[in-house]
Amino acid sequence: MRKKDIEPIKAIIADTWNAKDFIEDEGVINAAVTMMFISPILNKSTFGRVATLDGEVIGVIFGSRVGETTSYRMLQEDYTSELLQLLNLNDIERKVFVELISYLRDTKATKIYVYTDTMSNYGFYDHNGFVRLDEAVTVFNLPIGKLENTNFIYEYKL
Repeated sequence: MRKKDIEPIKAIIADTWNAKDFIEDEGVINAAVTMMFISPILNKSTFGRVATLDGEVIGVIFGSRVGETTSYRMLQEDYTSELLQLLNLNDIERKVFVELISYLRDTKATKIYVYTDTMSNYGFYDHNGFVRLDEAVTVFNLPIGKLENTNFIYEYKL
């Protein structure tokens, strides 16, 4: 894993999530991939490898081992511009929700429910009129210990 591999890895991640299907702005895609995937992975990983074919990156795997020093932090750059771009993402998210809500109203729906968790931007729903109906903690028993994730269900009345 080298610094020059980061851009092809970002492209693989964006393609995997079909980001262009719901985000038109390449800058927003880059910012989201960088802040949601690349930065956390580089901060936590002690192992990383890329798979190449004919000199091009076609895959990647990262991992970490408890007690080992992370190895990839030095590959990070200044992500200030990406962070600033994501801070303005609410307008895009609002636009998507306005379109969804308009569609649902047109089809006579009266409520929508959203499932999310602490690994996602659940605060968006708290600040945009969604009512948190319930939450539950899921505990994954891993060989290295327990991983907890809180799951939420929200309701939005149309």
